[in-house]
Amino acid sequence: MNGEGTCGSYGGRGFLLRWCHASRSVPHLPGLVRCPGSHPRPLFLVYWAVARLPGDSRVRLHERWKGLTADVVSTHPLSRTAGPSALLLLSLVGLGCYLQVFASPHPVPPKQPLADLPRVIGNWHAKDSAWIEGKRFFPGAAAEATQSYQTAGKEIFLYVGYFASQRQGESLTSRQSDLLRRNARDLSLPKAIAGWQRVNHSAPIIDGKRYEALFWYHLSSGKTTGRYETKLRRFLDAVVRGHNNGAVVLLATPAAENSGRTASVADLLEFASLLAPVLEEYLP
Repeated sequence: MNGEGTCGSYGGRGFLLRWCHASRSVPHLPGLVRCPGSHPRPLFLVYWAVARLPGDSRVRLHERWKGLTADVVSTHPLSRTAGPSALLLLSLVGLGCYLQVFASPHPVPPKQPLADLPRVIGNWHAKDSAWIEGKRFFPGAAAEATQSYQTAGKEIFLYVGYFASQRQGESLTSRQSDLLRRNARDLSLPKAIAGWQRVNHSAPIIDGKRYEALFWYHLSSGKTTGRYETKLRRFLDAVVRGHNNGAVVLLATPAAENSGRTASVADLLEFASLLAPVLEEYLP
């Protein structure tokens, strides 16, 4: 019996079983014991040693690798989130396609030309003024109004910048307008107007002159003061309404050291209360 060939073909355990089967017909040597199935006890040490030789049931290297990689994939944390992540990705892609193809905001013109704003609001009388270069702070504005309103030795400057539609870099909250928002805080109008009462107050320096200023954002879905609230409403207006037009309204009075016609913050708030209903006839 060729033991080497048998081991190579059947493995250690196969070799032992075939050796034991063949040994039943062979006379026993003194002091030795038969294999399992014969009457004398088996060769325990031989069986113990050969049983530890690799047999046919051993896992091959490539099979062990496949099992290992399967375990890693099944237990990896990312595998458990692959489904939700894929669903989220598909949702974002779908939303992007919707916004690009079906919900691209279309431009909306003002209700009336801003150049036709009233020349008299309350006791305040207007005159033309180029006190600010609006597009330096609000690039992309489709229409502008820049005026000065005066009464009883006081002066308030007005700027309205209207965006028929907004996009990245050309919006109400672009980085160029950060100067106006610096250190801004909320103030309340003397009385609420259609549920709106909050405005921003800041003290910007424009062309070397300091001003006391109020400003707010006029959107088709309402008025806002915060930058991120305005961005969110701009996005929702584009999705829900199909347009994201809006305007910035800025009122300013020169600081006392720059002019003898300075109005107080209370004057600015009072004028804002008069101006807001008027702008409803011009801004969609």
